[in-house]
Amino acid sequence: MKFKNQQYRQAGTRFLSSAMILILSLVQVPVAIAGTDTTAIIPGTIEYAGGADSHKIGEIIGSKWAADAKNGYMCRRAGAPIFQTAKIIGQAANTGNKVVLDGVAYDIYDTGRQGLGFIVGVKDTNAHNFTSLTNEPGTFYPAPGTSTILQQEIGGEVRVMLVKMSEHLVSGSFLTPRITLARIECYDKLNRQRDFAYIHLAPIQVVINVTGCRLQSAGLNIVPMGRVATKVFKEVGDRSDAKNANVLLSCDRNVKLHATLSDMSNPANVSDVVSLSADSSAKGLGVQAYYNNNPTPIKLGPDSSARETLNQFFILNTINDNEPVDMPFSFRYVRTGDLTPGSANALMGLTLSYQ
Repeated sequence: MKFKNQQYRQAGTRFLSSAMILILSLVQVPVAIAGTDTTAIIPGTIEYAGGADSHKIGEIIGSKWAADAKNGYMCRRAGAPIFQTAKIIGQAANTGNKVVLDGVAYDIYDTGRQGLGFIVGVKDTNAHNFTSLTNEPGTFYPAPGTSTILQQEIGGEVRVMLVKMSEHLVSGSFLTPRITLARIECYDKLNRQRDFAYIHLAPIQVVINVTGCRLQSAGLNIVPMGRVATKVFKEVGDRSDAKNANVLLSCDRNVKLHATLSDMSNPANVSDVVSLSADSSAKGLGVQAYYNNNPTPIKLGPDSSARETLNQFFILNTINDNEPVDMPFSFRYVRTGDLTPGSANALMGLTLSYQ
């Protein structure tokens, strides 16, 4: 702003008058204009048939890199080159899980359907290698190992692969929703955003037919252990007589049946002794479980059907549809410390895994 001072004389009196001149400066602000979106498409139908737990989290469902989309320009401006950098920000629901593939740790995203996720590889057109899409802003351009020069257009490539996401797949036929994967933002040399575009994943037709077993009995709901005299447990490690119980199943063909026993009162327990539950008045005792007359007690593991769960043990491979399976268990009290007579109850979980 400038002030212009003028002096006036009137009737011998001096007056000072100030006139203010306001100067406006109009600054042109660049406006980001939507660029060209790209959509990754997985053609046909993704089909899976097999055990509900055959795959571990992150393993491929369907073909490797089932979708691969290229875009010559996501950001583009006519005239002189203006783009110096570009960022990429994931937009989809990140599960927090990762899988390492070809030496790259990929974030696993959610399709919105139980048991099914996907990973996304992205790269600038000039980049040599794909990197994982993440929900943290990352550098899309310049690619690692390339020079930073102004570009008239910035393009890229995206590829998508379906993977197992949760522990247990569920049978069904469904169409996943259209998912916005990422936003590309392109900036000039003054770090002003000048263009942007989105990467999408088209709906995917998926058919899942899982195999497994159905419980035919409630054999392990309650196993009466009876009354046992304290004189049976003279020393730590002494055991009572075995009490037997069977679990009956009907299974599909070609199921690799595994099982895990868990201590429901102490889920972190991975020993071979189940803790007494809180409603027990006895002390110094635990319960050991045995399978199929094996003299070695079963080691406990997490309540999980995932393949290769800690202390998961093999039952059998089925060969027929509706094949009956008899799982014989036995249980014994075992002395673990100083004895106090009373009620001795235990809670044990049996988790089946269909591989």
